Amino acid sequence: MWRPSTRAAGPLAVLGSLCLLGAMIPLEVWPAPRPGDSYVFDPATFSGVWAERVVVPVLTVTANVLVLVGLYALYRRDSKAMPRWQRGSAKVTLFAAVAWLFGTYLVTSAGPDDTLGGVFGGIVAVLALLLTVPGLAAWGVGYLRGGRTRLGVALAGAPALTLFYITVSLSGVDFDPVSGLLLALPAAVMTALVGFDLWVDTAPPADTRQTES
Repeated sequence: MWRPSTRAAGPLAVLGSLCLLGAMIPLEVWPAPRPGDSYVFDPATFSGVWAERVVVPVLTVTANVLVLVGLYALYRRDSKAMPRWQRGSAKVTLFAAVAWLFGTYLVTSAGPDDTLGGVFGGIVAVLALLLTVPGLAAWGVGYLRGGRTRLGVALAGAPALTLFYITVSLSGVDFDPVSGLLLALPAAVMTALVGFDLWVDTAPPADTRQTES
């Protein structure tokens, strides 16, 4: 059955994945400030400094909003088919995603003189991430157990790959200048797969859905 409210979130989730990758494009690809530009207070449009101050914050917040929209739409579509433990994991993930959105907004909107706001936002974002990783993994495991491989791999694989990348980076491997893109890639692929699944609406019919366990 076609569900307009959840299916329409599919393209939005895919757009969110593109915004997430766009926010992580190395600033080196943007033009450097021209000699004589007052780039500290008034950076030239399309320069690297302008992108860092204008484009990256907008793309970051937009990406987080659209990722949250996609995950909520997925939960809304499938929650009645989930066992209780998976539904609880999804709720924890959504709560953490809201907190992550709030934290990243504080960080990206904090001005040079708003150190407190930036630090508080960073703490909220880190705490939210600590909840998001196991929440997504458990949510994905629920789909894997139910035979829905695409969603299971997407939700459980994204945090696993992200943690693997962070571990490799901390071991001393240098991925610059594409370290940001590689860090965001698992989440972007996950969001795109969620968006695709919402669009094609692969929710199983009621008589084959998972029972409570």
